[in-house]
Amino acid sequence: TMDLTALRATNGTLVARTTGNDPALFGPPTQARAGEFGSVVVRLKLEHPAGQSFKDTAQLFWRTSRLPESEASSARFEVVGDGQWHEYNIPVAANRRWRGVITRLRLDPGNQAGVQVHLDSIRLSR
Repeated sequence: TMDLTALRATNGTLVARTTGNDPALFGPPTQARAGEFGSVVVRLKLEHPAGQSFKDTAQLFWRTSRLPESEASSARFEVVGDGQWHEYNIPVAANRRWRGVITRLRLDPGNQAGVQVHLDSIRLSR
């Protein structure tokens, strides 16, 4: 992790609090053929400590057997911080760097400190 604290598993979800403006969750090593999947689906809940609703931008990065994770191998998407679960469908196949064998995913759930992050799942989707 990066810019996250109090990381724990609770009721089947990963929970943490952001401590800076570049929080990141790094996934485990994987071996998935990019051509078999057109999108990544993230189920996420974000909560502001004061209970305020907010909008932010999250970012999904990927690494392949030939390319490191970088801005070029990523996709940004808008997230809502309202304490509710949201499922975000990220069309990664639209990026020309989504190719080859995907070896790791990284999720930056937003750009704000002090946000409670609840991650239920990240899955590859056809």
